[in-house]
Amino acid sequence: MLLTWKAPVTSGIAGYHVYRANASGGPYDLIGLSWSPVFEDWVSPRRGQTDYYVVTAYDQPGVQSVNSVEARAAPWEWQRVFLPVVLK
Repeated sequence: MLLTWKAPVTSGIAGYHVYRANASGGPYDLIGLSWSPVFEDWVSPRRGQTDYYVVTAYDQPGVQSVNSVEARAAPWEWQRVFLPVVLK
């Protein structure tokens, strides 16, 4: 699963935290970090399961933004899905 999102216009973004949940609204588990607005999730989604993603941005001191709008993915087996996530 390839996740992409639009980077916020604010300067000072040091990176992003990517979260996944098995149910809409969470709870979300941190699955990785990215320094660009792209992340590849090799583990999920599993066949027949819908997964839910949110992204947060953080700055150099480590201050984290609120969660992005939730996005969901339920692809067919072996299919890569491009999932847009836009930070608030």
